[in-house]
Formats: sequence, C-alpha cells, structure tokens
Amino acid sequence: FNPWMVAHQAARNVEMNGGKLYFNKKLIDVEMNDKRYLLKFEDDFEFEADIVINAAGLYADEIAKLFGDEVPKIYPVKGEYYLTKPEFKYVNSIIFPITNKISKGCLVVPVIDGGFLIGPNAQEIRDKKDFSNTNEGLSEIREKGLKLVPEINYRQDSVKTFAGLRPETAEKDFYIGKG
Repeated sequence: FNPWMVAHQAARNVEMNGGKLYFNKKLIDVEMNDKRYLLKFEDDFEFEADIVINAAGLYADEIAKLFGDEVPKIYPVKGEYYLTKPEFKYVNSIIFPITNKISKGCLVVPVIDGGFLIGPNAQEIRDKKDFSNTNEGLSEIREKGLKLVPEINYRQDSVKTFAGLRPETAEKDFYIGKG
C-alpha cells in the first residue's frame, strides 16, 4: 500500500472528472449566496462551490470559523521519526509496543520502497510550522526503538530523521461534525 500513490490517483481522478485542483491558496472569507459558497482567497482568487469538505488538518478550526461553525481548538502535536535504509532487515512486519492512555507508542513500520520508519514520539507544541527535530525527541525514539528491535544501529541503519505534525483537540480525540 502506497499512501502517496493513493493521493496522486485521487487527484488525477478529480481532474479526469472535470474537477480542478488549486494549491497554495489561503482561504480568508466565505459568503453564502443562493445555497452556494463563495470562497475568497488571499490572492483575490474566488471560487464557488455547492459542497465544501473541511480537511484542513492543523488549520481546520480556523477554516470552520470562516463558515460560522464552532469546533474545538486544534493544537499541533509533533512526532519525530527515523527512516532506515532498505537494507534494514531485522524485522519483516509492523511492530507495536503495548499502548497506554497517553500514546500508541513508538512503532517500527515498513515503508513501501524498503526500510522502516521508527517512531513517532508525541510532543505538544505551539507552532503549527515547527517541523524541526530535537535531540531529546530523537533520543527518546532511539531508546524506544531499541526496546522493540535491540539490533538497531542508528548510525549504520538510518537514512534520515524528520518530524511531522498532527492535529489534536483538548479532548485528545477525533472531531467529525456537520457544519
């Protein structure tokens, strides 16, 4: 399963069916006209739509406010990872730790083109654009990864490190609602 290919094919399907994709647009205002939404963007671009699905991730709360919807505030949670070389052959499937109330824990997960992801941790942060790694975070991943696969040699087996952000509410749960 390749999640990048799924997203690419979904975008291609939109275009094949007459839809258009717009990138790097910041929505700043929404008006309702005759049961249609007029979406206004920062660069003076406007677009009309019958249906709008808010899948803005970290910014979904801000987008919801433009539509007059009240939703929980979204906070960014940073997760840091190690990516191993394809030659990393100590395991052949996903390894899950025992979970707890706070986290699903650090995993060892195969990636589509070989190698494995080791991570993530979970750090509540303020900056929705902070994709930096921290020494403390990577140390935490190394320690937890070694509990799952003691043979890991991070200097030899790693290709790179990176961090991702995910949205979370104060309730620490998914929020799905109709606006």
